[in-house]
Amino acid sequence: MQGMDKQKLLRCADWLEKQNDQEPKKLSLQNKNVNDIQFIIETNAVRKKFLLAAAEDDASVPDGIDEPQVTPKRVPLRKLRKEQLNIECQWQACNWSTDNYDEFQKHVRGHVTDLHVLEDSTKIEYVCLWDVCGHKSKDPSEIVRHINYHAYHARLLAIGFNGRATLKLVCCKKDSNKRNVLPPLPSDHYCMWVGCSEKFDSIQAFFDHVTLHINYAEPLVCSWAGCGATFTRRTILATHARTHTGEKLIACYHCGQRFGCNRKLCDHLRRQNASASAGHICGMCGQPCASAYLLRQHTRSHVSVYACTLCDMTAPTLSSLANHVRYRHLGSRPEQQSVEPPPPRRPLQPHATCRPAAAARCHVEPSSTS
Repeated sequence: MQGMDKQKLLRCADWLEKQNDQEPKKLSLQNKNVNDIQFIIETNAVRKKFLLAAAEDDASVPDGIDEPQVTPKRVPLRKLRKEQLNIECQWQACNWSTDNYDEFQKHVRGHVTDLHVLEDSTKIEYVCLWDVCGHKSKDPSEIVRHINYHAYHARLLAIGFNGRATLKLVCCKKDSNKRNVLPPLPSDHYCMWVGCSEKFDSIQAFFDHVTLHINYAEPLVCSWAGCGATFTRRTILATHARTHTGEKLIACYHCGQRFGCNRKLCDHLRRQNASASAGHICGMCGQPCASAYLLRQHTRSHVSVYACTLCDMTAPTLSSLANHVRYRHLGSRPEQQSVEPPPPRRPLQPHATCRPAAAARCHVEPSSTS
């Protein structure tokens, strides 16, 4: 028994000696692991700081590998949409750019043959390879309209890029991963001008066609189906026609949102950079606004300015009032669908402007002489 105990003690002593020999190695490995963990923590902190500051950077859409760095060009405001545009093709593996819009449209249309095709036994799908787009369609005509719209949208982005310097724009803080996501285009672009039945698969060709109608309109009447509005100047008629065609004039280079005028782009960016120090704070919800104009626009969302004559309901817009009358008072019976909705009471715009925190509905009936 004593021999067995002595043998156990010797084995334990050998084990302890081996452990002592390995202790420096374990300590070095442990220190290495600690250093690795510290490195990961510091790297993640730097990455998080970079991501948070990315929206504040002027170059909100970074250049890719081997791409030349391009800076916004300050051009006269009246030439913002015509001169020194750098229109970039963002098709996969294509870095072509130009300042000639006509050549750019032809170039982009040539990418129709480069579509990625997903084919199985039951269907064929065409995939757009434009950067951060990923649009899929089973209709060859629809995918052609989609690609032509990319050419039009790329020009708007180029205008918005130079607009950074010309309009002295602040940065956009929205997600740029959807900057090239386009609206659905289920059918061709049809001209609804009275007496015209043209249709187009290119959005720019459609806009150019409508411009011809405007240039030769005599008298200055909008002949779009169901309109008939008259104007004193041709430029105002052209601006009005964009409400029918959906034409936009500029886009945010960072998030890709499209706008009908420079003012709306500036408002889009100012809303994201509003601070309480500007002094324009909503008295109803406390939200800060960047300017007095944006504060007035925001305040209107709290005030319902149109009252229903059939009940006590109020609505912020005429369209919402019409929907209320249609579904609340007319119901869904076919014989009542032809009934005209009652006219709204006098709008409360003066109340909304002078006293934004006042009640949403005025109980003073309009006088019979007005």
